[in-house]
Amino acid sequence: IMRVQYTSTATLPKKDSLSISNKWETPTPFCATESGGNVIITTARMKAKVNISTGLVSYTDLADKAIVAETKKATTAATVQGTSTFKIDTSFTSTADEGIFGLGQRQDGNMNMKGKSSELYNNNMWIHITFMTSSKGYGLLWDNYSKSNFSSTGTATNFTSAAGEGVDYYFFYGPTMDQVIAGYRHATGGAPMF
Repeated sequence: IMRVQYTSTATLPKKDSLSISNKWETPTPFCATESGGNVIITTARMKAKVNISTGLVSYTDLADKAIVAETKKATTAATVQGTSTFKIDTSFTSTADEGIFGLGQRQDGNMNMKGKSSELYNNNMWIHITFMTSSKGYGLLWDNYSKSNFSSTGTATNFTSAAGEGVDYYFFYGPTMDQVIAGYRHATGGAPMF
């Protein structure tokens, strides 16, 4: 599990997540190195490569096989209901054969969100959760509470939010779907039984 935050301001905003309940009291061992214009963060199961000049992050397994990569990350000044804020936008690579699942309780009959778009806000019988899993062995939790949108094409997956202080998302690596879901539960807590 890796958290990615990005802002165009001088410091990262302090934020208590409404989604993440884990306090991360046990540090995860990692190694950080610099090579070829990237800072490479290596854990026991994966690598995150941060391009020093662009800030874009790419994720690989330990053998450097690509999992997914950011292609765009932006905060654009905006005013929402008279308040100065930022429009938040992040895009990720996607392949034509990728299946994308999740995003909450839907009423449109779509299980695979590949090639689909969705406004991520809750209303009657539409309970959106800004967490998706991929058949490529990873998951993303978009941690923003303003009106947001998800869109998928043959080559990209995109999250945008109308307001926020910066990009804030969690990346979960499996490589199995069960491991991705286990990571999500580790971060957000167990679901209560009714």
